[in-house]
Amino acid sequence: MLNDEQQNLLSILIILSVVLVFIIIVTKNKYILDRFERLAEKILSKSISKNKGSRIDRILNLNSNFSIYEVVVDNDSPMCKKTLRENRLRDNFIQVLKIDRGSEIIDFPTADTIILHGDRLIVYGKIKSISKLVMKQEEKK
Repeated sequence: MLNDEQQNLLSILIILSVVLVFIIIVTKNKYILDRFERLAEKILSKSISKNKGSRIDRILNLNSNFSIYEVVVDNDSPMCKKTLRENRLRDNFIQVLKIDRGSEIIDFPTADTIILHGDRLIVYGKIKSISKLVMKQEEKK
């Protein structure tokens, strides 16, 4: 017969084993993993779409210098109708991760991708550089 301390330890070991088996099953099961990824994408998408009217929205603050933002390109923006290369974003420590055109999504666009009016850019970069980029858009108005 087991004493109380041994029973508690055995219970904890059983629970940990069940949790470990569950984690292994979830990570090995493509269907469950896909469902989890879709859920994460929905949550991120909802957080992005909350501020559809704003020109810039901070999505993720990585540290005091770098962050991920969503930037909306206006028709009179200096970025509009130019390629990513012509906009020299990388020179200013800004990397475009995704362009959302509503009917089309471009993941990891190339340097030759042209930025159009209404594009929603998901960018990673220095917060100061991204702020300057948005301020240039505001000055043109």
